[in-house]
Amino acid sequence: MAATEPATKGDIRMLMELIQGEQRVAEMRFQQIEKRFEQIDKRFEQVDKRFEQVDKRFEQVDKRFEFIQTLLLALFVASLGSPFLVERYRQRRDDHERKVIRGMDRMITAMREAANYDDKIKEILSSARLL
Repeated sequence: MAATEPATKGDIRMLMELIQGEQRVAEMRFQQIEKRFEQIDKRFEQVDKRFEQVDKRFEQVDKRFEFIQTLLLALFVASLGSPFLVERYRQRRDDHERKVIRGMDRMITAMREAANYDDKIKEILSSARLL
């Protein structure tokens, strides 16, 4: 019976107030949901910052490993190469000593020949026991 009667202005106003109230409640719920999403976004940003910090730390560790690898490689090469360098320097020293000895031998030979013609040189070489 009530459905057959036309709606009054009061009924319409009351219905509008109910609808507006529901809209306010829905809007408040959406605001709460929006706040929650903002909080989640902030948490994601914090997590991203933490990941960036972890990435930086990994990069630092990676640089340290590269330095250690380079240092170990240098030590390895030095330990393998040092005997060859020592041998090379020994050979150069021996070659130099041989040249000096040959020069001294030639000089003594020349002095001995000169001693055949000069008595003073002969006396000096005899005193040094080089004749």
